[in-house]
Amino acid sequence: MKHAEQLEKQLKKLNQQLDKKLSFKRSFIMAIINGLGYAIGAGIVAGVVIAVLSWTIHSVQDVPILNKIVNSTPLDESVLNK
Repeated sequence: MKHAEQLEKQLKKLNQQLDKKLSFKRSFIMAIINGLGYAIGAGIVAGVVIAVLSWTIHSVQDVPILNKIVNSTPLDESVLNK
């Protein structure tokens, strides 16, 4: 009997833990946290990509052929702020 009582207590404890993990409130909060993390991460990655592109365009001005290509695109005005 003692073994059955221990199993019953463990099952109740597991059910409580499952109820807590599957609750709507917890799922909603976790979704918001995940969304914020995704947005912050995407913003950081976009900033790094833009910085690398800007640096690349600035360094391209030393190469005459590539400088002509960059000057012929609207990227030149928006990135270099001339």
